[in-house]
Amino acid sequence: MKLIIVIFILLFLTAQSFSKDNMRNYYFFLIDKYETCPKNNFNCQINALEEALEIISLKENKKFFKNPKPLEIYTKFEFNATVFRNIEASLDYKKKALNYRKEIIKEGIDNYKNNNSTVDLTNTENQIRYYIDATKVNLGWMYYTDPIFYDFKKSFELLNDISKSSKFDEIRSVALNNLGVLYSEGIAVSYDPKKAFELFNQALDADFNDFNVGNLARYYVYSKQVEPNYFKALEYLKKDFIYSGSENIVLLSILLDKKRTPASQKEFINWLIEYNQKHDDYNSLLEISYVYQNIFYKSKKKKDLETLIIYTEKALSKITENNSERVQTNSSLKHYKNLLKNF
Repeated sequence: MKLIIVIFILLFLTAQSFSKDNMRNYYFFLIDKYETCPKNNFNCQINALEEALEIISLKENKKFFKNPKPLEIYTKFEFNATVFRNIEASLDYKKKALNYRKEIIKEGIDNYKNNNSTVDLTNTENQIRYYIDATKVNLGWMYYTDPIFYDFKKSFELLNDISKSSKFDEIRSVALNNLGVLYSEGIAVSYDPKKAFELFNQALDADFNDFNVGNLARYYVYSKQVEPNYFKALEYLKKDFIYSGSENIVLLSILLDKKRTPASQKEFINWLIEYNQKHDDYNSLLEISYVYQNIFYKSKKKKDLETLIIYTEKALSKITENNSERVQTNSSLKHYKNLLKNF
């Protein structure tokens, strides 16, 4: 009888150990699957994350993990980032992602303040704080670019807050860069290219990020804010191409071909049109729209706004459905059309 009881206990403990290891290993298997999904395979990514969230979020499963809260926050963060990157994500997914963003900020802060974990407290707090800050940046950008959730005031407040308060250089750099975009486009805040240039430089001082160098490069190709600088522009454009794998090689190709910066705004536009006639791509059309954006904000003339709208529409028509560039381009186009109604 004693032998039977001992065997039963051993089997029970073995089953418990197997269940614990099995559950934990399967969660990490799903995270690995998510991270190795093809870049544009939204279904592969989102299905792996949804299943991983089911495991890590269930109360009865939390005992299988030494410190589940940072893992839960990470999984929710990646879920909302994946939805955010995909222009064709359904409204249900967008709403779920928005709820996760709010949960990360609320639960993360609560956990950050009340963490009694046995693991390294500083490391755990840093992980949680990182995802809180990154989520605020993503949320701020979503309020700026997604027509379903437009809230320009919240967008500015979130980005401005993180640009000043985050202790993570990488996060502050992205927030500063995105603030620069707000000022360079004049949608959420007053158009101020000088302020945008200052913010892009502050972003680069905080930490290198591939979005930032491309934005700075445009100023050195041609702008009214700084003296054009062929070598500076080339340096930033090469970094943008190398580090981000950017498909936008328009300005880099033009500068390497012309071996100088444009002598005038008119010449710059002609170079871009010439490039577009050869390559028929959306990036060169976007670059033309950026130039006309600056022209319009200075001239305030209806014909310049109409030209800006034409090139933005042409660019949008060539951007594929699953390209995240559609979000910002579509947002800008709606703003320009609203401005046109006021003329």
